Amino acid sequence: MTRRSSGIDDGNGRLTIPQPVRPPAGQPFRLHLRHRMFNGWVTADGEAVAIEDQELGLTAASATLDDLIRGYGGGRIEWRLPRAQHAEPPEQHDGGRQR
Repeated sequence: MTRRSSGIDDGNGRLTIPQPVRPPAGQPFRLHLRHRMFNGWVTADGEAVAIEDQELGLTAASATLDDLIRGYGGGRIEWRLPRAQHAEPPEQHDGGRQR
């Protein structure tokens, strides 16, 4: 029995196996499950973290985003835009009152 590989021929008769594209570190996402939704992010080493309970600080983490989705029994990812980091705090004002 011959086993077939699902690689890509590089033109020289060798098969290369495509590697999954890793999202950038800190990339926020929203994990949509059948009846729930969790916010999360991807760490620098590719680990995926989902926030299960914001108030209690409960999170679930997995080695990869695919593993996290599989652990919840399936779902879909909505990529979120990273929040802008402010170099300086916003300017304070007196609430618009005249002095």
